Amino acid sequence: MFDLLFSFKGRIGRLAYFGVLLGSTIFSFVVALVVASVEGFPIPSTPAEYQAAMEAMALPLAPLRLLTMWITLAVGAKRLHDLGRSGWLQLWIFLALIVAVASAVAARAAQSSPFMILTGLLCIAVGLYTIWISIKMLFFPGDEGANDYGSPGDEDDEGFAPTARVPRVAPAASTVHIGAPAQVGFGRRR
Repeated sequence: MFDLLFSFKGRIGRLAYFGVLLGSTIFSFVVALVVASVEGFPIPSTPAEYQAAMEAMALPLAPLRLLTMWITLAVGAKRLHDLGRSGWLQLWIFLALIVAVASAVAARAAQSSPFMILTGLLCIAVGLYTIWISIKMLFFPGDEGANDYGSPGDEDDEGFAPTARVPRVAPAASTVHIGAPAQVGFGRRR
């Protein structure tokens, strides 16, 4: 479990990636609710109250945010490894988002129409690229067999254990597949 959450080496499939992301999101939400209730924050009803609550909770939640960011980067790197890509790709996405936001702020300050149009196009391009990589990480199967980052492991891409062959009780001497739906054509890597 420790390697799954904190190591940047190896590969993970789609199901494990989605499970870790969902689990860390739920965990972060629960911890934020606990911190808010322990600190006695009322439920904000106006934008100003919401802003004040977020500022007051920033310091108590900072370690949780760092932990969640580390876990997200680690499983993202392993998922990219499963797709045959470097884990550094997700940092390029992060850097591109920073550049797009900085450009948007600069364009807003300069009030230059051509600069604002160029910045808008940059933001759209970065957004589409980020969405594309996210779709690939969530829905595309990984490389079949070993790649530069290792072998897929003991579980197939859907998280099922390898199939077992169990003899039938029937008079025929054939076998029955038990376990993964991949045996009937579902979820096979192509």
